[in-house]
Amino acid sequence: MARCTNSDHIILRRATISDASSLSSFAAHCFQETFGPESKPSDMEAYLAKAFSPAAQAAEIADSAAIVILALDDGTSDGQFAGYAHLIKHNTDMELKRLYVDAAWKGHGLAARLMGRIYEECRRCGADRLWLTVWTQNHRAIAFYDKVGFRVSGSETFMLGEGAQTDHVMEMAVPQVVTQISN
Repeated sequence: MARCTNSDHIILRRATISDASSLSSFAAHCFQETFGPESKPSDMEAYLAKAFSPAAQAAEIADSAAIVILALDDGTSDGQFAGYAHLIKHNTDMELKRLYVDAAWKGHGLAARLMGRIYEECRRCGADRLWLTVWTQNHRAIAFYDKVGFRVSGSETFMLGEGAQTDHVMEMAVPQVVTQISN
């Protein structure tokens, strides 16, 4: 994919069941792109097949506690995926389970736009706390989360096949006013 420079063509919308198959491919691509170089190939393959199958994506989209937000490039004929976010409501908390931006769109404000929409969804659902887990070696993501106000509050282990990875648990109070997030 060519390097993207104009996010004016990006539309954000909630996913529907009909998006499950294409989201499956895109989500697996993003996960592989982010974690593949540091993972055992057989562990990665098994995880991708389980976590990002069309059936798994359909179940996540259909989950009444979940919100899946797609970022689509409306400037392409087929509305190509540029990123996505997956939120899960837990009482008065919201978990940001996934936030991925395609490599071609990194550095162009798309993650900030998605965060703005995430805040809107949190407020709409009455969530007062937003939390996530992020691999301790994903320095770019950690820097972004720090920038938007998340703070490390703990750690947990994420198993990718036989490989154990340490993740930071990061959290923040949901902003109650609309904030502009810069690149």
